[in-house]
Amino acid sequence: YRVGDPRRAIHWRASARHGELLVSERLDPGCRRLAIVLDTSGRAPEGVLEGRRFEKLVAATATLADACVRRGWQVTVHGGFAPGGISGDTGRLLEGLAMASCDGANLADVIPLQPAVVVLTARPGDVPLLRHRPLILGLSELDDLFRLPARLR
Repeated sequence: YRVGDPRRAIHWRASARHGELLVSERLDPGCRRLAIVLDTSGRAPEGVLEGRRFEKLVAATATLADACVRRGWQVTVHGGFAPGGISGDTGRLLEGLAMASCDGANLADVIPLQPAVVVLTARPGDVPLLRHRPLILGLSELDDLFRLPARLR
């Protein structure tokens, strides 16, 4: 609680538990941000990531990015092709994903430090542990989440 905060924003139960005044903070729905990370390290469980399997990851990343942008989320796409991330409308995100390739980039270097992160990877067990645990989607989960064309399955 800071001087000037509205009294109606005080969360009385939490304040009683902690022994000091606490204010409920509400997030504006327009502030929804999501970082989607495409693993371009080029490794799959059995070795090098084949073209079809990598294309499956790229297609799933594009589908997820498009769906989130359509629902009003601010989306950035990260990977070895764009370590700092690409943001913007769906067209800009898809243009960036078109440049993606298995470049051997270290996954830990491209995961941003923000709370809402989704990582699409062929090796879910290799995702580094971070302070904010990202949602990790492996190749096995993608078939359940996205309807991809038969040629990409």
